[in-house]
Amino acid sequence: MNRRCFERADKTMPLDTVHRLDDGTTLDHRAIHNVYGMQNVRATYEGLRKLQPAERPFVLTRAAYSGAQRYARHMDRR
Repeated sequence: MNRRCFERADKTMPLDTVHRLDDGTTLDHRAIHNVYGMQNVRATYEGLRKLQPAERPFVLTRAAYSGAQRYARHMDRR
């Protein structure tokens, strides 16, 4: 999971890489760079809610995308 896949200074896919979404639309990597992290956070949050329904889950993430604040606290790199 943490293997180096991209030998680039920014350690990600080229920003003009095109991704095809489930509904057939396409977006470039610039638009969806942190979607994977956001979906991972959402799945973690929902799994914790199922395990302990009476407790409020605490999830901390480095990768955030619009809407991720519903599921996790974003860790600042200061």
